[in-house]
Amino acid sequence: MNGPLLFFARFVFVAGALYGLWQILSPLYISFVISAANELFSGLELPVQLQRFGHSLVFAYQRTSGIMLRLEAHQYEAIYLNTIAAIALLGATPKQSLEWKFRWICKILPFLWATHVATFFMGGYIAIWDYAHSIPPSQSQGELIVEFSAYFPFEHKLWCTALLGQWNIWGRYAVVVGGWFFALRRELVGQTIGFLQQQIGGVHQLHNKSLIKKGVVPKYIRAQRPRQNTHVQ
Repeated sequence: MNGPLLFFARFVFVAGALYGLWQILSPLYISFVISAANELFSGLELPVQLQRFGHSLVFAYQRTSGIMLRLEAHQYEAIYLNTIAAIALLGATPKQSLEWKFRWICKILPFLWATHVATFFMGGYIAIWDYAHSIPPSQSQGELIVEFSAYFPFEHKLWCTALLGQWNIWGRYAVVVGGWFFALRRELVGQTIGFLQQQIGGVHQLHNKSLIKKGVVPKYIRAQRPRQNTHVQ
């Protein structure tokens, strides 16, 4: 148990240290995510941009009338906190060099960054429809629905809601654990093969011992009686 406990202690230490630094790193990281998401919105000619106001993050929708509709994103930092778990998991991995840890951290971070950009992008579809459906039935609601249906089809909103629902339940951190197992795939396969070989060898030895105790000699090692030569005179 010393090995697993030591690994857990190192994981908690690295995660705690990173979480303490997150107040400094978070604004820098979210700026890269927001810029990429806004480039994606602009490339698809969607009338929405992500904007930051202090610690607040809003989806800013440009209506055809010129009115800017701003919808605040709540608890948005939870979207990319899995980066802390990924770095801590790889950094605390035992029996691996610093070069190995740094290489795999550099590999998994761009992948996580891409998932964070995709999450904010899909959030743009969800936010506008949630706001439209929260308005009491009126002429303004109907106009808003008609206007934004051309850019944000309701079918896409349903698809984004279902996908992000599963992602938030288990996918956000499952991808971190999956990436960690992928990084250790060679070590895990080697350990599994060694374990199976030990088990097979132990079963074989146990079988031979049981035969010896019962006084049973395998057929292939039984002594054969010498044949007597008979000569007819």
